[in-house]
Amino acid sequence: MRPLPLLLLLLPGLAAAGPRTPCDGCEACTTALATPGAEVELTADLTATGAACVVVRGAGATFNSQGHSITGGSVGLRVEAPDVLLRRPILRGGRLEVAAARTTLLAADLQGADVGLLADGAPALRVVRSTIQAKAVGIALGRPTGGTCPGTGDRSPGAVLRRVTVRGATVGVAACEGQPLIMDSTLTGNGLGLLLGAGLAAPTDPCVCAPGLEGVSPGTTLFFSSGCGGCQVHEGFLPDVLAQGQDVLLRKTGPESKDATAAFDAVIRRCAPEITDAIGIPGCVPNYACLASGEVAKRREGDRLAVDHSLASAADVAAFAAQCRAAADARFAPTCPATPLIGNTVCGNRVDVVAGAALPGAQNACGTVQGAGPGCDTPCPAAPIPADVPAAPTTAAIGDTPPATAGEVPRPGLPPWLVFVAGALVVGILGLGWARRQRSRG
Repeated sequence: MRPLPLLLLLLPGLAAAGPRTPCDGCEACTTALATPGAEVELTADLTATGAACVVVRGAGATFNSQGHSITGGSVGLRVEAPDVLLRRPILRGGRLEVAAARTTLLAADLQGADVGLLADGAPALRVVRSTIQAKAVGIALGRPTGGTCPGTGDRSPGAVLRRVTVRGATVGVAACEGQPLIMDSTLTGNGLGLLLGAGLAAPTDPCVCAPGLEGVSPGTTLFFSSGCGGCQVHEGFLPDVLAQGQDVLLRKTGPESKDATAAFDAVIRRCAPEITDAIGIPGCVPNYACLASGEVAKRREGDRLAVDHSLASAADVAAFAAQCRAAADARFAPTCPATPLIGNTVCGNRVDVVAGAALPGAQNACGTVQGAGPGCDTPCPAAPIPADVPAAPTTAAIGDTPPATAGEVPRPGLPPWLVFVAGALVVGILGLGWARRQRSRG
């Protein structure tokens, strides 16, 4: 792999962001999010009563929950337009549906639905730093039929799950119509942790492998600067950083560079939203992000600022960039990506992985694997499975489940023992009723 540049984005502010529109109801939010490029902020908790509460139909729109939740309904939030950014969506009971290209979910918190996230026909979906707890399927890429993948085609290629936690579902991640790139994620406490389909397009990360910016390669470090005094200090590090062998690509500014500026801003918004998510928290800028590793210097954690990497000198910045290049070499060379499954923990499930095709993997901790497997090279800790972990779907139950109908994701089939117990209970109740009728006649 050729030397990889350090990209410094010197931003005078979020000039690309338009005026923010507040909304406090399902209909009001849907109306506001119908405008292309809209910046909409939720100002109150919402209760869904219909099929879908908030629907995003404006291309390039941004929806920020501002710590507010959407509760109830079959669908709490649905995306129907491309290039949408969802900042910290919080759903309780209703699922999140994505049916459009290039949607980014930052710090999603989804709980209580049968299906946490349904992405059907959603190319280049990106889910980062999110937590999902569902009943049937945590993340469904395509529509699983009874917990198995029909393998009918790749409708959601380029899906990326990074630093995602999925727990409590019968199937944690069902990759049926979009083979995802999964990195640094945790699937635990599910009946089946990871269900991988077969014959789908090769996993990729468009942000790293095809960012669409001239001179930018995997391993690029993004530097956000708002132009404040502290950022000027960081800008003063540039000569030393260059002297240490780093490539520096400045974000162009000015009216004559409008298109180039917009392209840089689009990469930040889609591929590294964490570095601007901390705006408004004291001490949040300047900020850095590495696309290859998913690491950031500073990020929002609730209402506070979490500092993952303290970069207080030119040497610190150069070291961060060197780590970024090393991550690119390990994860995205010689092909992009070199391996689609890396650094994950798939443990504490009834069955950890069912794979329909062989996929390379590295530094994954996995236990029970059926099929080709994802290259598990670290065993899971020897610990009993908690009693409240759902039962894993069985082959017999999967095969007996009818196909899904439009707009529905069925629960994975029931295990045979549960069917037997339910049948015995029904027979016992019927028998008891017959005996009572006989006694009354006598």
